[in-house]
Amino acid sequence: VYIDTGTYTNGTVRITNLDAAGDASSPITYTGPTNGAVAIFSNSGVRNGFVLSNARNVHVRAITIRGFTNGVYVAHGGAINMSISNELRGLTIRSNDTYGVWLNGTGVDGNRIVSNTIDSGASGAFQDYGVYVGSGDMNLFTNNTIRGHSLYGVYMDGGAATNTVRGNTIRSNDLYGIYLSGAGADGNRIVSNMIDSGALGTFQSTGVWVASGDMNILTNNTIRGHSLYGV
Repeated sequence: VYIDTGTYTNGTVRITNLDAAGDASSPITYTGPTNGAVAIFSNSGVRNGFVLSNARNVHVRAITIRGFTNGVYVAHGGAINMSISNELRGLTIRSNDTYGVWLNGTGVDGNRIVSNTIDSGASGAFQDYGVYVGSGDMNLFTNNTIRGHSLYGVYMDGGAATNTVRGNTIRSNDLYGIYLSGAGADGNRIVSNMIDSGALGTFQSTGVWVASGDMNILTNNTIRGHSLYGV
């Protein structure tokens, strides 16, 4: 599905129905222009921008999503229906009220969040969270720029296990760069990230905070310039 240059307002794109899913060799792809032009989905603080529910092997690429309650919501639909092996790549997710990217639900597994810009932009409208993982396993977050949020850059709650956060720049979020909390936030890998306060004039109070969780690995990260704690 090609989404042409332009600004699309006050609507939600819902990608749902497990039976119509793609497969690994032939994913369903929603893509904006890649020639320097921009496809923008814009709202005034209500709804979710993109919803992937019971979706499998769906790729969303090269789109700007701004001004919604949540930018992208990846959800499950019960014990049988799952959202797995989807990919968000090359998106600009900006100035949404609560979550830039929200993954939530048993079976929201093996998704890839790659090379996106997730921030609050220059509009003065601050997303609370860059990425929030309420639950979900084996998801990959890599090469993203996550910055300028009023609370957390990346938050992994109790149902988030065996996820990998690798090679991201996580910068100038007010409270925490990365926050792990809750029974079951286990076996996550925080690897080779730049976690700092940058040059935006906003100082993260703490780089990485593990409130609870077992067997999480932090390795080869650069963590600097925080007002309270690095880790």
